[in-house]
Amino acid sequence: MSLQLTLIVARTHDQELTAKTGTVTDEYKKAAAAAFLSKSDLNRLGLKSGENIEVSFMGSSIVVKAFESDEVREGMILIPLGPWAMAVLPSFTGQHGFPVYGRVTVTVKPSVREVSNLKELFTTF
Repeated sequence: MSLQLTLIVARTHDQELTAKTGTVTDEYKKAAAAAFLSKSDLNRLGLKSGENIEVSFMGSSIVVKAFESDEVREGMILIPLGPWAMAVLPSFTGQHGFPVYGRVTVTVKPSVREVSNLKELFTTF
């Protein structure tokens, strides 16, 4: 089972706080290698909060932990701004020359793979 969801990339409190102490720490990975979905989308994927998902777009894919959020509407997925989000976003810029930070439709499906690590992200993209 897979879903087509609209990706939103945003700064989160935990991602920002842990980035200040170091971006190669386990704490940063827990905060930034995460995705927030509605309860109904998690249920449609057959997942519980904290399980792994694969998020893909235009040939790029990442594995992150999925968490239920009451603040994310059905049909949307929020990934904190960081290497995981940037690895799945398109490399082209919008009409005004700025990177496209979301509002793209991504494919989301359950994954048995481990969460993507930074070395993998930096050597792949």
